[in-house]
Amino acid sequence: MSQSSQTPPKSGIRVLVVGAGFAGLTAAIECHRKGHNVTLLEKFPELKILGDIISFGPNSSRIFQRWPGVAEKLDALSQRADGLVIKNWLGETLLTQTWTAEQAESVSM
Repeated sequence: MSQSSQTPPKSGIRVLVVGAGFAGLTAAIECHRKGHNVTLLEKFPELKILGDIISFGPNSSRIFQRWPGVAEKLDALSQRADGLVIKNWLGETLLTQTWTAEQAESVSM
């Protein structure tokens, strides 16, 4: 199937996805895109903004390119870092990693 928003032929397969986190939503969307009948269950009755920072690595973020328009909308909201610093619980630096602009671009997509 192309990257268009065409409705796929029905597969006759029923899928139950438990949990509407990123993995559950991704599974539900991909199953729907394959023509499966999807039921998605989530225990939380409402969305709660907790201030979490969500990060997608280059491998996992490639799936957004399959969904028409999603990668472009996420790109506009994306933060680009030129590296990272990992510290222990005392605040002491354990690792500093930086990358070039070319590497940063490949990491963001």
